[in-house]
Amino acid sequence: IFMNIIRWLILLPVSYVVGMIIMLIINAFFASAIPGGLEAIDTEFSFYKLLRQLLSGFAQGFVFIALGVTIAPDYKKNTAITLVLIQILLIISILSFSSATVSWQAKLGGIAQIIGSILAYNVYLRRI
Repeated sequence: IFMNIIRWLILLPVSYVVGMIIMLIINAFFASAIPGGLEAIDTEFSFYKLLRQLLSGFAQGFVFIALGVTIAPDYKKNTAITLVLIQILLIISILSFSSATVSWQAKLGGIAQIIGSILAYNVYLRRI
């Protein structure tokens, strides 16, 4: 029972941190693969910036749900639904409260994050 308590306690922080690490790995890949690094691709209409935001957002959303469901000791379907709702509410609040300072590519990255979360939820449902 002690391990179940530990798993419930670490579920959100570990899922979030690993999702952020995945995002950082994708950003590091783009920084090393593109001549000039992130500064060269972070222009207003850069295809690479859009691709980076979409890939990192999607991967972060997917990993957040998939890892959270994997860590949860039980109630996995309810956990998956709760994590998807947390992800959606978090993205909506970020996009609505900071809409003037967030680039359009980052907004699309947030939408990709929601899509990644929903896809991970659907993948989980197929495993049942």
